[in-house]
Amino acid sequence: MPSKDKDLEPVTDLKMAQRYLRYGVEFRELISCFIENGDVKFHGYIVSVDTENLSIDVEISEESFADLDAGKLSAVDQPQNPIRLSYSVNEATFFVHAKIQGRTARRLVVKADMPMFKLQRREALRIRLTDPKCTIQLGQQSHPLYDISAGGLSILVSLQ
Repeated sequence: MPSKDKDLEPVTDLKMAQRYLRYGVEFRELISCFIENGDVKFHGYIVSVDTENLSIDVEISEESFADLDAGKLSAVDQPQNPIRLSYSVNEATFFVHAKIQGRTARRLVVKADMPMFKLQRREALRIRLTDPKCTIQLGQQSHPLYDISAGGLSILVSLQ
């Protein structure tokens, strides 16, 4: 049974992952970056996302870059080194595991691994509906219900 106050869900759908990564660009939220089990930490911003191959361009903040000594920069400069990115948009926190592709000055390019994760704090219990017979009629179309909670419900709408 899901927790009443937090939902951690893997985002396995590529289209949803692409949308969540674009949120990081559009809202220019501060992103936290962790390498080597959190031994190397810095902050920055997602500058752009190549949604076709999930390549993320991160600009390391000036303050964080100044705090990275030679040892920590060597971890940042190590190709294929695992890195975890986290950022928040609209009360949801997103976690992305990735591999470092390269760095030029304060610009870091990483390739995201799937799935990414979404953590959202909730006021009420959310229940996923698995019965395909649970639908809602919108206009002339019937759409399956995805989940329901005291705060509302979500539906699946296919884009054709």
